[in-house]
Amino acid sequence: MNKISVNVYILKQNFDVEPIHLTASKQEKHVRLLMIQDRYDDEDCPGDDDDDEYIPINYHYVWIKNLSRLVSSQFSNHNRKKFICDRCLHYFHSSDKLTSHEEDCSSINKCKVLLPNEKNNKLTFINYSKKEWVPFVIYADFECVLKPVAEARAYSVHEAFSCGLYLKCNFNDELSEYRCYRKVNDNDMSPSEWFAQNL
Repeated sequence: MNKISVNVYILKQNFDVEPIHLTASKQEKHVRLLMIQDRYDDEDCPGDDDDDEYIPINYHYVWIKNLSRLVSSQFSNHNRKKFICDRCLHYFHSSDKLTSHEEDCSSINKCKVLLPNEKNNKLTFINYSKKEWVPFVIYADFECVLKPVAEARAYSVHEAFSCGLYLKCNFNDELSEYRCYRKVNDNDMSPSEWFAQNL
């Protein structure tokens, strides 16, 4: 068989490029394809359910000769050459940094990681009609004391001394209860053991 690997990227309506298929193992002959479509639905708003007319979308694949030139305008306005990671689309200014990054990225990242920016830094949930109802919820909290350690790299270790949990029953509030535990002596049960027993 031919030893070839393929990564497929999609061109979004706002001209951003994102990966949609990443090869499991990069071969000697590696190809990048860009999937474009002849028509875009509005990506921000849900489609109208009243519209019965179905218009098919045609997809086309084109070869990406230089990934850096294609996606560099997404990241910055500087014209300096960027070395782009195939998997997560993070960029570097030297090939050495990219090579060291790719070793970790191939085993960790299975998709593009999107970090929040200054304008879009709040996580919100808007599809309340699609949330699932659960009968019980447990809210737990541990209080810890920071104890210094003598190791060279670590400054302190967190040692739990108390734990509290609130069991909330959504169908009968009489079943809801709060429990807490505090470790008084060194030979007492640890808060994590108490928490595991009380679940």
